[in-house]
Amino acid sequence: VKKRPDLTKLPSFRYPFSTKLSAQAIEEHANQRIEFERSEEFLAYCRIRKAQPLCEMWHEDLSPKEKIEFFMIKVFKGERISADRLKSLADLLDKPEARERLRYILRQSCLRSETTHLSSESFNELSEVLNTALRSAQKYKDYDTIVMIWEGSTRFVTEAKSRKFHLEERLKDAPVWEDIEFWNAAADLKAEEIVRDMYSNQKKDRCEKPQKLSRSKSLSLFEEKTEESARTSRELAAHAQKVKEGMLEWLPRTIFKMAESNLEIPNIFDFLKRLSTQHDFSTEEYRELEILLEKSISAKEALAAMEVAMNE
Repeated sequence: VKKRPDLTKLPSFRYPFSTKLSAQAIEEHANQRIEFERSEEFLAYCRIRKAQPLCEMWHEDLSPKEKIEFFMIKVFKGERISADRLKSLADLLDKPEARERLRYILRQSCLRSETTHLSSESFNELSEVLNTALRSAQKYKDYDTIVMIWEGSTRFVTEAKSRKFHLEERLKDAPVWEDIEFWNAAADLKAEEIVRDMYSNQKKDRCEKPQKLSRSKSLSLFEEKTEESARTSRELAAHAQKVKEGMLEWLPRTIFKMAESNLEIPNIFDFLKRLSTQHDFSTEEYRELEILLEKSISAKEALAAMEVAMNE
């Protein structure tokens, strides 16, 4: 019988958050990951997971990653988590490796399906786990985890009384949504994600640095340098345009969420002005974002008035 692999030694292969990530670094990272996923240790790990999921039995010797797996297995099976276990969850999520494993599990769930339908029991348990994770992540300024929870919360749904509920509704009262520091960090993380995806999706021949032109009688060294500089400038301009388009696509939901929270309105406008300067939005594009924010604020006020009228 083969010994179970030591999961603490398995590499995470996580991309560093840097807009300066070179094409060569991305290629090396991808090759390392492919080599790892073909390794006997990883294949053995997959066989064990498929035959008998890990961490279904709780004991104190489990690593933080395995304890998170225990919680998530219980959640997706719809099994009730005891109050004592939930109480220990907050301490567990203070550990960065536990939050990293939670991000991984959520990311894999989102990749498997656009929408994940849960039973009411699983839905309630998952909302408890993620609300606890949001509080811990905010305490340690772990914005990667908060962003993953926010983006993944729209994928988990349940139905009750002929109505569909999204998990995002259960997380809307989390204090972190009122933190402008989080939203500034989330915008930077989104821009970095766009850059990484842009490089990783390019073909290998386009990712490689262009070779210098060979010097010939008809092409001087100065002309070579000038051509290379112009080509680099064109590439940078194209990349900046793609980042700008990605940010404009990301902002509408973000603006609505910020307006829904109790953020001060001037802070939201300052947030938009910063992004407009950073990504060179045109006057028309910035004005459209302002109009969207004003509509979101009006919708929030109308909804609040409707709830007051219903309660009277």
